[in-house]
Amino acid sequence: MMIVSARCYSFRTGRCGISPRSFRGCGLAVCSSRRAIFLQGIRDCEGPTAMVVLSAAVVTKTGKVLVARQFIAMSKLRIEGLLSAFPKLVGSGGEHTFIETENVRYIYQPIELLYVLIITNKQSNIMEDLETLRLVAKLVPEFCHGHDEQAVSSNAFQLVFALDEVISSGYRENVSLQQVRTFTEMDSHEAKLQKIIKASKEDDARSKMKQRAAEIEKHKQKMATIQTGRGMGGGGYSSGDYLSGSGPPDYSHSRIEPTNLSRAQREQKGAVGLRLGQALGGASRQGDQFFAQLATEEHLAPVQSPPGQPLLSRPAASAAPEPAEIVDGVLVSIEEVITVHCERDGTLKQLEAVGTVKLTVGNPDYARIRLHVGALASAPKGTRFQPHPKMDKGAWTSSQILALKESDKGFPIGSSNAAPILKWKLSTSDSSFLPFSVTFWPSQENGRTVVTAEYQAESDRITLQDVRIVITTPPPQVSQCDGDYVYDNASRSLVWSIGNVEPDATGTMEWKTDPVDPDSLFPLRVQFTSQQTIAGIGVDQITMADAPDQAVEYDTRTSLTVQSFTLE
Repeated sequence: MMIVSARCYSFRTGRCGISPRSFRGCGLAVCSSRRAIFLQGIRDCEGPTAMVVLSAAVVTKTGKVLVARQFIAMSKLRIEGLLSAFPKLVGSGGEHTFIETENVRYIYQPIELLYVLIITNKQSNIMEDLETLRLVAKLVPEFCHGHDEQAVSSNAFQLVFALDEVISSGYRENVSLQQVRTFTEMDSHEAKLQKIIKASKEDDARSKMKQRAAEIEKHKQKMATIQTGRGMGGGGYSSGDYLSGSGPPDYSHSRIEPTNLSRAQREQKGAVGLRLGQALGGASRQGDQFFAQLATEEHLAPVQSPPGQPLLSRPAASAAPEPAEIVDGVLVSIEEVITVHCERDGTLKQLEAVGTVKLTVGNPDYARIRLHVGALASAPKGTRFQPHPKMDKGAWTSSQILALKESDKGFPIGSSNAAPILKWKLSTSDSSFLPFSVTFWPSQENGRTVVTAEYQAESDRITLQDVRIVITTPPPQVSQCDGDYVYDNASRSLVWSIGNVEPDATGTMEWKTDPVDPDSLFPLRVQFTSQQTIAGIGVDQITMADAPDQAVEYDTRTSLTVQSFTLE
């Protein structure tokens, strides 16, 4: 006999005030013959409906709980009792993947040595619960990167966050695996823009700082030369290592004070030096105040200077970064810096690439080694290679081997003694060597300036990183952009941040501004880095000088940086 609930009619007509969502899982059934709604498993539809999913968990087949997420208020003792009882209820060789007890229902899916498990009440819709279980089972390999106990334990929090996106207050959300992945990434476009603004202003501050530092360094060198010429300098040649002896002398800037001066004379002499330092260092202090104020406004980390050294008196931008400290081994650093000048239409006027191969030896046992350089045949035509004067010219010319001319001596030891052993230079106007090109199309439409910029990765073997194009323009209205962009009001510059650019990739950006002279949009500046060089050289192998058949393990670090890339 079927009993029709009067309250169900109230729900159907909207008179009982219960939302449809709060009625999910109660087991509504429609009788087609009488057009009536029946309630199965719910005594009173006006009361609160029991949650569908009580808990989701991942356990081992021995019963160890790896992750358990509860979606209703439940005591720890209660959930531990339910999960500890599960392995005892699972029978071997069963045809079903659900178990019902007096109060709850277990729905599970085995994944290798694990069980993905959800615990529901007995009144829930098992078909919907099976769909929920399938989605939860997909989350395990997606967010834990594996199916074993170690992978789940290491990524437990990531899995919990994903479960919260699938199940909310006991009910499954209508989401797919791709949507869960998107929600958990928490990608913010506004945060990206802030990072780009911060990076742009940091780079601008660093470039100004390095420019001022280079000027002050020139003043110091000039003063040191004058003092040395008058016999007042106390510097000399550094002791150095074998390869460093061929470089220019390293003058120290300290002065030797006479020991027979009185205290008053020394104080007077110090006051004169102080006034001289103030005359030369005024710009330095002003620069320090400027960058400190910029860091405060933009919440940037302050740039620390070595003790006793002004902020702007550090080495110029052309100084290469020191290699990382090596405890034991050999490091080959291949560095290339390019300078590019292009016409406004993107035609190459001049490309200059200057490269260096530096060798760092951290183990004295490997001081006497030979480097077999490869890929010289594929280097661009016109590239001039110059080994260090203390390298064996015969071995280099005949076999492209870099080895010391005096075989009984070795390379300097230590990360601070990186020895430049090979240099090369390429100067060309052949656009086939250009790794990246930009075309710029300003035009006038309906009283406004419309600008279209397009980039093209010209090389089929060089991948570029952190590609940015900076255009001086009034505030733009961007209609199309492949990548991210940000406008810096302070410098009136539009920064087009492209990121990584694969070989043969292209992209465009289009924007509108108030009417401007096209000449004011130039010069255009481009910045990028890469782990491949234009010369394309590398080291095939390293062997011992006294045992050519004995290979030596080594690491290679390759970098390509842009000193200047302009369209003007």
